[in-house]
Amino acid sequence: KVDAEGAELAVLRGARDTLRAVGRGLEVFVEPHPALWPESGTTAELIEAELSAQGLVAEPLCDGWPLWENEGVCVR
Repeated sequence: KVDAEGAELAVLRGARDTLRAVGRGLEVFVEPHPALWPESGTTAELIEAELSAQGLVAEPLCDGWPLWENEGVCVR
């Protein structure tokens, strides 16, 4: 689980080799804090691009929850 208080993109980038080594069976849970992203220049588009580059796809844990808009609500 990634709970990095706004530094989610940096964590995902830093974990590239580890995530790649574990392979396809891995599930990563991210607790986003989009209100903090402007401080680091992070956007939903940058996070989705990083996930895509790693072959990962974000999905909400509950139907109807928009990705990257809720504070502290995990996505898988």
